[in-house]
Amino acid sequence: MVADRRRQLQRLKQDVGRLRAELAEVQEQTRGLLAAERERLLTQVEAAQVAAVQQRSERLRWELLTLRREFAQLDNSNVEKGQYPSPV
Repeated sequence: MVADRRRQLQRLKQDVGRLRAELAEVQEQTRGLLAAERERLLTQVEAAQVAAVQQRSERLRWELLTLRREFAQLDNSNVEKGQYPSPV
């Protein structure tokens, strides 16, 4: 059971790391598009990029929410068993 929990925590840690990297990309793209928009009207290509970045951002937000729920369930199930979370 402890090994399963550690595997699950490790997977969550990897998933959060991946999400952080993707969020950094989204933030960089957003900053670039906002800078362009401050200087001039966006091109059709840039406007399409805005929509794609918004969709990606929303997807990442939902993925992060899912990971938070998974962690909470993992954490709660162990507390109920008298096992308390330990840092990974």
